[in-house]
Amino acid sequence: MLMKENAEQLQSDKRRWRLREQASFDDVLAFLGCMADIMDAFDTIRELHPSDPMRCVFVARRVSVALRKMMLDGNGNLLKACLTEARIHPLKPPVSGARQVEAVQKLKAVEVKAVFEKEGKESVFDAPEGEHRITIDPLFGVFYEDGGIFAMESPFDLAGEPIKFQSWVNGRVIQVDEIVFRAADLLRLIANKEGAHIEHGHN
Repeated sequence: MLMKENAEQLQSDKRRWRLREQASFDDVLAFLGCMADIMDAFDTIRELHPSDPMRCVFVARRVSVALRKMMLDGNGNLLKACLTEARIHPLKPPVSGARQVEAVQKLKAVEVKAVFEKEGKESVFDAPEGEHRITIDPLFGVFYEDGGIFAMESPFDLAGEPIKFQSWVNGRVIQVDEIVFRAADLLRLIANKEGAHIEHGHN
């Protein structure tokens, strides 16, 4: 019985974030500010309708900036300075048997006229109509329902053993063709492209 209680206590300790005794006041204040920003970001969308597509955008923009400060700046210096050992719940594997989804974009025929002023010439280029097909494999926290609807749920495996911070940020999250994004890459991309800057289009 005692061994079981000790095991449960150890498991509980691994799930709990503990403040470093030597953490500076400024670091703790910055850390708490980031946590407050994250909580406030979720509070601000409670009044929006659940089907409003901007709910996720609003949260992603604000949360990504706070997470970047905590987890990415200086390779996670703020998190490491404030916590004795930050462990994060792993991502939950996609539902077993989840199917691929194929998105099809219809492309209209386009005629482009190019004018070369120095040479005094014109050229006309014809791009025929066609289709652009994208195959989407199952993703963390996203599943496909009938009728063309994508539903979202928590991507975290709350029943799983929390893993070390460095392992989590270096974990593979998504792959586009041959390009693999780690959790850190994805957080930085969202923070930079959505949260802190206005940029049209992505690499």
